[in-house]
Amino acid sequence: MDTADTLQPRTRIPEFDKFRGMAILLIMLGHGFSGLQGSHVAYLKMLIGGNTALFVFISGFFLHYIYLEKYNYIEFLKNRTRYIFIPFLTITCCMILLNVTKESLFKEESVIDAFVETLSFIYDRGYYDGAHWYVTFILLLFLFRPLHSAYAALSGRMMTIILLAMLIITCLGHRPTDNIDKLHAVGYYTFYYLFGIYYSKYREKINQYKVKISAVCIPIIAISIYVSVYMNQKIGKYEKTEFFSYSGWDWFALQKAALCLPLLFLFANEKNTITSRALCWMASLSFGLYFLHGPLQQLTRKLISKLPILEADTVLHSFAECSLIFTVGFIASLLIIFACRALFGAKNSRVLIGS
Repeated sequence: MDTADTLQPRTRIPEFDKFRGMAILLIMLGHGFSGLQGSHVAYLKMLIGGNTALFVFISGFFLHYIYLEKYNYIEFLKNRTRYIFIPFLTITCCMILLNVTKESLFKEESVIDAFVETLSFIYDRGYYDGAHWYVTFILLLFLFRPLHSAYAALSGRMMTIILLAMLIITCLGHRPTDNIDKLHAVGYYTFYYLFGIYYSKYREKINQYKVKISAVCIPIIAISIYVSVYMNQKIGKYEKTEFFSYSGWDWFALQKAALCLPLLFLFANEKNTITSRALCWMASLSFGLYFLHGPLQQLTRKLISKLPILEADTVLHSFAECSLIFTVGFIASLLIIFACRALFGAKNSRVLIGS
């Protein structure tokens, strides 16, 4: 989720702005429509869910494209901490304050008890809001940069063998339950990170085979969704608590692996349309949107859960509720970003809330 200004030191790659904009859009859609009901929307939920993998792929790409040359290990960690961990702390502290206020006012708990209970919850999970698990995970992944640098220095053959091996490990390892075990998450997502590094190193050569690669990947996406939904009766991510226990093949992970390059190729061929400009604009706000949309969607979900018009248990009502959650969360996130930029300036706002 590196913001758009990190592209400045080297030649800008327009398709990555659009790709990142689409990635954050899919993330927000996936969270907003997570409660969508109905078996006929299974394909939609499989496509819009679990797209954190796209962000990890992007991070791996820019590690090789920019950071390996620009920063040494310590400078790299300082840079990432400043623009990732500080916004995480800022927003987490705000959420702690809001939760303590809510618990003490409406549940008549003492402020101290509410504060301790909230801190205990964060300590057990490593984050407060569901989407924020990514921050502690990605910072842990960054600690392994020496290994990533060593991978980037290998021959093409060795890089390919290791990449395929990591794909198998990912599809057998599954995501950690509730994203709590961060080492498990590192084991799962390392494939996507290395995939980004691999694409950065061999981008020109890979781009020569766009049509052939897409012709292979698109059927893999369709088959993976079909097997997961209709044969495994599984809609969404595959999770387990033990990384080394066997629970079958993760078709969801394979689908996301196959999605990266065709989606990127699609944007490489797109002209300067309104859609592409909108995606580039969203890319410039992607980190702030990621940080803010989760808690705002949760708040919206709680506020509208009592509305009579949304109480009926039908697909139409479910879609209306999810659409409202997504829209309100998106607009509220934008308003907070614009307010912070107006109050503190763009640079300070980026440090405070990510954008």
